[in-house]
Amino acid sequence: MDRPHEPRKNRAQLPTARSLADTPPRTKTGQVVWAWPEISAGLKSGRTMREVWEALQVDGLVMPYNQFRVYVSRTRKRLGTADRKAAQLSSETMRGNGESAVGAATDDPLANIRRELERKRSSGFFYDPGPDEHV
Repeated sequence: MDRPHEPRKNRAQLPTARSLADTPPRTKTGQVVWAWPEISAGLKSGRTMREVWEALQVDGLVMPYNQFRVYVSRTRKRLGTADRKAAQLSSETMRGNGESAVGAATDDPLANIRRELERKRSSGFFYDPGPDEHV
């Protein structure tokens, strides 16, 4: 919030805040998240986790290998959910039929179960342990 006696600052007047993105954070978790684009690119290119860790050690991000593995796993989970949501949205727009997969899932929360039951019924023998609906 702005204080009443201070003039408003614009983005050009925030050089210290701008420099934050270029410097690594103090925490080990923050350092892994900060270096994630490079870590992810290294892993996607076929490098092993140990090779990526060794490269980071040379670059100054020093931490034990087991700790690095834990932080990579946590970062994958945290950023992976955002990546999955973005991929889901992009696949919905590429479908172009106007129906959202998210909307369809919220319309009928049992749609997957119903679809699986119907597939089993049409494939041959089907045992339903529930009571008959015709009685």
